[in-house]
This record gives sequence, C-alpha cells and structure tokens, in this order.
Amino acid sequence: MEKFASTTISTIDSFCYSVVLSDMKRFGLSPDFMLDNDASIEIAQSCAFETIEKMRNSLGMNFLTRAYDPETLIHDVFVSLAIQNFYIGNEFDPQLLTFIVQQYLEERKIDIHYVLTEIVSSLLSSDGRGKVYLSNKELLTRLKQLLEEQDTILDYLDEIERIKKIKKSSVKDEGVAEYNDAIVECRTLLPLYISMLVALNQKENLYNVYEVFSYYHDLFIERKRESQLLTYNDVAHMAHIILTDNEEMRKSFASSFRYIMVDEFQDTNPLQKEILYLLSTETPVEKGMSVPSNSLVKDKLFFVGDEKQSIYRFRGADVRVFKHLHEQIVSSGGRLISLKRIIVHKRGLLNYLIHYLDKSSLGQLKIMKPRLHPLKL
Repeated sequence: MEKFASTTISTIDSFCYSVVLSDMKRFGLSPDFMLDNDASIEIAQSCAFETIEKMRNSLGMNFLTRAYDPETLIHDVFVSLAIQNFYIGNEFDPQLLTFIVQQYLEERKIDIHYVLTEIVSSLLSSDGRGKVYLSNKELLTRLKQLLEEQDTILDYLDEIERIKKIKKSSVKDEGVAEYNDAIVECRTLLPLYISMLVALNQKENLYNVYEVFSYYHDLFIERKRESQLLTYNDVAHMAHIILTDNEEMRKSFASSFRYIMVDEFQDTNPLQKEILYLLSTETPVEKGMSVPSNSLVKDKLFFVGDEKQSIYRFRGADVRVFKHLHEQIVSSGGRLISLKRIIVHKRGLLNYLIHYLDKSSLGQLKIMKPRLHPLKL
C-alpha cells in the first residue's frame, strides 16, 4: 500500500489519448482536437452525399446505386464503413471494403431468391380466372423453373424481360387484392435480383468500387483533419500506430509500468488487448505483426472480468477477446484464477437480484458476509 499513492489509474481510452498527444505531428492534428462520435457521423453522412454526387457517372457508383437502395447506401455502406474502418493514420484498404460489398450482395441475393421463390409458389397456388391469370400462370411457371436453376438464369434474360410483364388481375373476386400485391412485389424484386446476379457475375464491376471508396476515404479523413475531430476509436488506432511504428516510444511507455491490472476486461476489444500486449513485451515488435502471448513479461499483466457483465458491445467491445484470453494466459505461463465466492455489503440487495435474475446465470457462487476494516494508507 505504500506505493498506492503513486499508482497510475486511468481508462484504456485516456491512456491512448496520452500516447497520441506525444506524437501529434505525424497525424497532422493539433493538441486541442475534439472527441465527438456524433459529429463524426455527421461528417461521414455529408461526405457520402458529396461522394455520390461527385462520382455519379462512374462505373463504381453505378454499380453501388443498382445494388443498394439510397438509404442503405448512405447509412449502411458509406457511413458504417467510415466510422468502423477509416482512421487517421491508417492505410486505406479498398480491397477489404470491396469484399464487404460483395459479401452483402451475396447475402441479399440469397434473401431475395428465397422471397421470390415463396411469392411465385404462392401465386401459382392461387385459384383465379381470366386471361390475365392464365397468362401470368404460364410466365410464373417458367420463372419458377429458372429460379430452381439459378446458376444459368442469366442465359435467359430475354425470357426474364417477358416475365417482368406479369399483370395485376382486374377480376372482382375474393383474394384478388392479395394476388395483385404479390404480383407487384414479384415485379419489384425480380429486376433487383437480376441486377445483383449481373453485378456479382461481372467481377470487374467490384474493382470499379475501389475508385469510389478511395475518394470517399480521402474526403472523410480530410474533413476530420480540418475540423480537428476524432472518435475514441480513432485515438485507439492512432495510439496503436505510434506504439508499433516507434520502438523507442513503445519501450518508454512500457517501462513506465511494472504491473498492469485491467478491470472489466470483458468490455475491451481486440485492438485494446493488442495495445496492452505492446506495453507488456520486451521483444521488439515488427510493424503489422501481433504480439505473441509467449513474449509477455512474466507477472506484468493482470486481467479481471466476467463475460456475463459485458455492456459495451455498442462501442465495439468483443467478449470473445475475454473468452480466448484463458488459452493465451495459460500458454504463456500465466494462471487462470476463477472466483467462486461473492462478498457483498448488503444481503438484502443480493437477495433482490437473485429473485429477479436467472439463478443459472449466478453459477455455483457461495455468498459470503464480509468483515470490513478501516483502510490504512
């Protein structure tokens, strides 16, 4: 306890902040930058609109606007990619982002194929009358065959164009309204499904997206620098860059701590864990390489956490980091200590929680009454 007064107590975020302040020039920022996630989202949205307008005639933007509806393109593609993947100081990786778009298209294709198949089956099972119904049935029967042989459906685009002309029925029978709604939905989804197949089939279109993302990335980073605006994720990535690029600075920060204890470790993410490892190894770190757990200084790191209490997933916390830590600790010569006793101040509070919580989540914990003593410094 004699050294407790000189102990450094901070969050991982505030430590990263101090690391970034030590080398601001590399990022083109002044020390009085602001941390504001909401403002960063507004910048991302503004840059997205500007990028769409600027690149509207490009092949890449044409591909994106055919693959996504406007709202999804703005919020789920541009803004989401910027907030989660664009950081000052990080190298732009258009190939990764293009892969994300391709993955999205694959998933959407599967979803639309399933819905289309269900709609067509429903329409074919309808009992109707009249010329429109008979004509639709012929076209829908052919569409069902094409959907079952989806790998070759692009060989029959002429037939698809003819199938798109299915019509609503004007017969005043019961159930016609539902039938016509399904016809409209089928006519809407079929061209979208075909456009996704065409996009995925013509892989060169994906590479045209590089140009769009590259422009958006540069614009977003430029606007953030102009506004001197960062998020906590920015700061963490920048701190990681400094500690991996500058070995002398990493050693300096690492030597500042003989022991590091991290509480609530279940609320950390992979990047934060990597930063802690960078502070706990004496082995030189190669740029772009992770710190191996067997290189950690013995007894330097101490983690405390409970995976059932993870509450910061909305900020990127990944409880899997905590779950996998056990293997890394043991493999590096460390110990895993499982706590099976709870000490609480008020038994009434615990009884209240037990009453409302699932007892299975408490495990086999033994309830202990504490003996408290005055703290002597």
